This record gives sequence, structure tokens and C-alpha cells, in this order.
Amino acid sequence: MTRIETVDRNFAVHAPNGETIAWMDVEQPPFSVFGLMRENGIYVRMPQATADTVNDGVALLNTHTAGGRVCFATDSPSIHIKAELHNVGRMPHFTLCGSAGFDLYEDDGERHTYKGTFIPPYNDEDSFESTVTVGQGEARAYTVNFPPYSGVKRLQIGLEAGSHVSACEPYRPIA
Repeated sequence: MTRIETVDRNFAVHAPNGETIAWMDVEQPPFSVFGLMRENGIYVRMPQATADTVNDGVALLNTHTAGGRVCFATDSPSIHIKAELHNVGRMPHFTLCGSAGFDLYEDDGERHTYKGTFIPPYNDEDSFESTVTVGQGEARAYTVNFPPYSGVKRLQIGLEAGSHVSACEPYRPIA
């Protein structure tokens, strides 16, 4: 039987295929994580003790990483991730890509442009690797959005060997 990804490449799950990749933890500079904090080895949206005082829904969903993102700049022609997940959101009405995938956006200074999704393979329970090819050779700012309905224990970004990485521009003040 023909596999769907041989008919339509958009169905393929892209994972690193042996090229030399430099892996970096997003908790280390020059990466900046926004909207989340680490507590007891996982990312949370607020301290769990605070979430527990609100209601059961907030306490449960606190480990779901919706709104979390990591920002950086690089000239790498492809961006890779290694993600260790916690409580993967498998739901009958929502794709795994939507509940546990990470999205990549490029910031050109005026707008954020969707570049691709780091798609988790369906059969992996706790971790996966995935790649998005961006194709440039010049430094660009990127944002990786965390999954909305899954927890994340650890996230690493992989860049092609010889590529440069730097901090993204800081957020502008509101007032």
C-alpha cells in the first residue's frame, strides 16, 4: 500500500536525518522563553500552588503550555526541535499536530510569518524530533510556539553546524 506522505509531501513528518546539528536547551542564552516558567521539571503557566487555589480546571490545565513561546535569531537554513512531552493531549476531536505540535514563525520586523509546524509522530508518547526547513542563509528572528494542549518537560532547538544563533529583539514596552 502506498503511504500518504509519498503522494503528498505535506503529510510527511520531518525529522533530522543525520546531518550535523548543534543542539541547545531553550533555558540557556541566547534563547528567551515567554509565557511559561519551569516548576518540578515541567513548564507551567503559573506556580502550581497558585493554580490549585483557583479551581480544578486551572489546576489541571496549568501544565498545558498554550501561550508559551521561545524566541531567538539564526541564519540556519533549517530549525530542528527535540521535545520531551508530559501528558500528551490525545483527543478524538483534535489532531495531535494541533494539541502537541510546535509552530514556527519568522519575524521580519513588521509581521510574523508562519513557516511550518514541528509535527509529532502519532506513535511517540513522550518525545519527538522534528524539522522545519526555512531556506534562508541570512539571520532572521524566529518564534516557536509551544503546544496548546500538552505539557512540555524539555525543549531543545537544533541548528545546522556552523550556523549562528543570537537573542531576539526584546519586547517593546506597552506604554
